[in-house]
Amino acid sequence: VQEPSKKEEDGLGQVVEEVARLVKFFRVPSFGVVLILNILSTFQFWVIGEYLTKLWKLIPNFSDAQARHLEMARDSGLLVGLVLGGCISDCLARRLGPTGRVLHGQIGSCIAGLVMLVGLHAIAPEDESFAAYVALLGSFSIFSSLAYAGTHCVVLTQVIAIGNRISVLATAWGLYLAGGLA
Repeated sequence: VQEPSKKEEDGLGQVVEEVARLVKFFRVPSFGVVLILNILSTFQFWVIGEYLTKLWKLIPNFSDAQARHLEMARDSGLLVGLVLGGCISDCLARRLGPTGRVLHGQIGSCIAGLVMLVGLHAIAPEDESFAAYVALLGSFSIFSSLAYAGTHCVVLTQVIAIGNRISVLATAWGLYLAGGLA
């Protein structure tokens, strides 16, 4: 049994082909709108979470171990929020149809904003309030990541053809990370 001959391409040719395919997607108006909304709606929560984690690590009363606990609260909250967000969004989509995912994204973003607003005004930067900082950062991370997994990724995959989802979602995730790191 002979294998069919494979067309060998150099690495640069594959990269150029992939970039050309992604450029076609950026010309589709609905894809551009969904991608920009995805980045802009999660950007503020990424920045706030990163900023507060770094700021609270600089508070003199917090030890290095406490600073690590803050990071663990943020990361654990993000993980729980991503899993929970997908489950809640699927449930709302089954009950309410296409508007269920949109409602889910709006509710998650509103609750995350309220948690942060209340938390920043209610917690004093004292050593006794460390548990409150952990609870605030953990709950904020949960609610801010709800919309990403349950709404943004799902809507983005509905706009993209099946054969191209991996490369487009990888690009979207890369842009999301680049926006968060900026």
